[in-house]
Amino acid sequence: MKVIKPENPQGFCFGVKRALEIVEVASKKGDVQILGWLVHNPSVVEDLKSRGISTVESVSDATSDNLVITAHGAPKGILGILSDKKIIDATCPFVVKFQKQVERLGEQGYKVVILGDKNHPEIKSVSSYTKDPIIVSSAVEASLVACYDKIALVCQTTQNIETLKDVSTSLIEKTNQLLIENTICPSTRTRQKNASELAKKVSLMVVVGGKNSANTKRLVEISQKQNTKTIWIECSDDLDELLLKEISVYVSSSQIKSIGLISGASTPIDSVERVFEKLSNYG
Repeated sequence: MKVIKPENPQGFCFGVKRALEIVEVASKKGDVQILGWLVHNPSVVEDLKSRGISTVESVSDATSDNLVITAHGAPKGILGILSDKKIIDATCPFVVKFQKQVERLGEQGYKVVILGDKNHPEIKSVSSYTKDPIIVSSAVEASLVACYDKIALVCQTTQNIETLKDVSTSLIEKTNQLLIENTICPSTRTRQKNASELAKKVSLMVVVGGKNSANTKRLVEISQKQNTKTIWIECSDDLDELLLKEISVYVSSSQIKSIGLISGASTPIDSVERVFEKLSNYG
């Protein structure tokens, strides 16, 4: 089967690479634990675990004196709670910038509206930097927001630009002054553009990334909006004989005899290559 993938970016984004490097350096100096998933990819988390770098879900579960803040950041007050720990901060610089923007906007008197998933660790982190922010996940939810004199709209770094546009339209009539700050990170924008363009050229898209990865979910949604059959897998092991046969039959019966392959920002490059080889060599 002919498999097409974008030249760039593939594999880890800058923020994920940086977080892994920070943990690697810290682990050589002593025992460390990570407060939550460092990045949203099961194979990466399992690899860390196999090297003795464990994940804890809450502060009370931590047994190590060295605790890592994940790439998604942590709530503003966490440092006070962890005063007895050595904090190793692996927060993505784009998330740090996002935190500071939200804090600044709140101080300037804006009602801050955040487009994102309220249960995602990044949003839990960022929303703690201003008083009573409003979190919405769609234009419909934005249309239910009360009226304020000044509204500032920001969004999760892995959000879809089209959703940001739709939410912006919903908020225009809610305020005398609407400030929009596009906080989607550059890598996310490029991957989303690649997904949209590639989905138009192939009969089927395979997206590789963790099922709890927000940026990977966006790629799946963007591909599906092009009316392209889309399959979401976490790694090459998901491509069993049954699924490979299904893919082969579908592509063979289509006018366009090719598959698009794209990956989330926390997917290891070797995982992408294994999927590429498995698809390319099938049959």
